[in-house]
Amino acid sequence: MRINEVGAKTTSGLAFKSLRTDRHSVAQLARGEKPIVENNKQNIIAALQNLSKHPDSDNISFLLSVADNLAYGQGTNSVFKDRLDAEHITPETRENTDWLQILDDTVRKAISNSDDEDVTTYIDEYKRIFTEKKELTPEQKELLDLRKTFTAEVLMKTSIDEPETLEQAANIRQNLDYFTASSEIPVKQKTETLKKLVYFMSDEYRINPQLRDKKLQAADEILNDLVIKTPNDPILKTKDINQRQSGICAAISIARKAMAYEDKVKFVDLIMEELKDSPTMSVYDVTELREDKKVDIPKAEINYNNALAKGYRIIDAAAHIWMNNAHSIGNGAVHTEHYIAFDEENYGIFDDSGWFTSEDEGVHSQEKGLLRALIKEKEYIDSFNRTKKSINKTQSSISNIKSEAISSQADAIGRLNTIFAEIFPERKT
Repeated sequence: MRINEVGAKTTSGLAFKSLRTDRHSVAQLARGEKPIVENNKQNIIAALQNLSKHPDSDNISFLLSVADNLAYGQGTNSVFKDRLDAEHITPETRENTDWLQILDDTVRKAISNSDDEDVTTYIDEYKRIFTEKKELTPEQKELLDLRKTFTAEVLMKTSIDEPETLEQAANIRQNLDYFTASSEIPVKQKTETLKKLVYFMSDEYRINPQLRDKKLQAADEILNDLVIKTPNDPILKTKDINQRQSGICAAISIARKAMAYEDKVKFVDLIMEELKDSPTMSVYDVTELREDKKVDIPKAEINYNNALAKGYRIIDAAAHIWMNNAHSIGNGAVHTEHYIAFDEENYGIFDDSGWFTSEDEGVHSQEKGLLRALIKEKEYIDSFNRTKKSINKTQSSISNIKSEAISSQADAIGRLNTIFAEIFPERKT
């Protein structure tokens, strides 16, 4: 009897904990604090399936509250969706997950399983939330206004005589459509992100002089990574990265993509910091993280034109900037090596290379650069010579084997002739 009581209490405790955990997961849809990544999305959907099996009025009230304050997606029947439909250029579905429909199905199932008479009191609330047209919220209005401003900035940078800019503008419009309606990004982050992008496209933001005429391309790449994934496309858009021709740190590349996935505002901030017209960039001081203090560190040298010629995107080439910070000590102010990403001046000899710095770096700098180039070139020559020796050795072995094979073949033929002469003495060989 005592065992049964213990078991009953344990089951009840687990059920209560499970219900609380499921509600905590689902409540994220109303809080709208951060983007919903794929694993979290699956957790929320599983939690909703669990909550649909709880037909009590308290649970139904909770689900209706979440649906009423949903911070993700465009909504099935809303003025926000109507405005997007009136302006969009993307004909297919713009949402990866229809959260409102999933919540609708969950509430319906919970109500249908309930024997509680009080549940009928939620019918009017259900109709208001799921069937009546939802008006535009102040946050959604601001988002649509920013979308219009950003689109105008894009058009200002588009030339009808340049097919490349027309294609970039079309990509931006399409990805902007997905971004605005996205079911993974809360409205607040969409608004903050678009504010950053509007500033990025304006003349107030001073971009690296090498990229002065390539703002449109950079904006196209940024939005591509912000969207992450579009409906009916199994491939993540962030997979569009060239990492084959360079030794760019994989950790940096992955971290950048993760940031685009998990924090849109910080991702855009990061790109804008990398691309701005400044020899330094502001980063958090790793020696004083609790103080939220930042320090300026020098950027690595990047020849963007050379990078583009090699097939890199602008924002992927910009990731090399962090390699300069990787060769530093302390808070990043002191560098032990000088990093070069793309070295067109020396015909690519110093691509993805670093050399040790010295206090008198400015003295005879041209001669030092030439010496380093010669040392690097000697490495290539030594490598070529080693490869050549290996090839010569292999060819010599092949020649020896071939000679041995010919000699063995001649011996075998001689022995066969002798045998035939003994068997058929009347035949002449």
